[in-house]
Amino acid sequence: MKNKFVCLNCWNSLKVAPNSDEIKNLIVQNYSADNLNIYQCFALFTSDKDSCFINAIHSLKYQGFYSLGYEFGKYLAKKIINETDANYDFVFPVPIHHARRRERSYNQSEYIANGICEILKIDQENNILKRKNYTLTQTKLSALERKNNVEKVFYINPKKSDLIKNRIILLVDDVLTTGATMNSCATILLENGAKRVDIAALMKA
Repeated sequence: MKNKFVCLNCWNSLKVAPNSDEIKNLIVQNYSADNLNIYQCFALFTSDKDSCFINAIHSLKYQGFYSLGYEFGKYLAKKIINETDANYDFVFPVPIHHARRRERSYNQSEYIANGICEILKIDQENNILKRKNYTLTQTKLSALERKNNVEKVFYINPKKSDLIKNRIILLVDDVLTTGATMNSCATILLENGAKRVDIAALMKA
């Protein structure tokens, strides 16, 4: 399958990520059974440090290539359809702090979520899950440091908390590494009444 945002050679070199069960088995190694609050884990591609898809993610995240997130979000949605029968009520992009949004002018995960929502025919919700702290980038942190860095940095908008009661939510980000950020989000969602939280990312690093 060709894509206008990635050259043919790079596209052919991309490695499709494992299925949901395999990804969760990788993630669960970083947690005790009681501390992982994610039900299913989806990713589109897997990558190493030499993958050209890392450059694509960087362009999406820092250089305003919004369409890349949207288009790959649609591919990711099709993979999700093939791997689950869950009926999601909402798609939530992982929120960024308002100061970081001022720096970048956008949240790349919202564009990925847009693509997913188009295929799944469900609503994206950007104003329920919020980030209260400006945290260090997770890129160069160890697994333990990643957990500590995002612990208790998310909260639920109290004016909209009733909307997530007994809901099945798909949480979306660009890259999934240890799962620390999305597990922190999932924890606060479940604590506020969500029934189940699945996660999806363009790349499993």
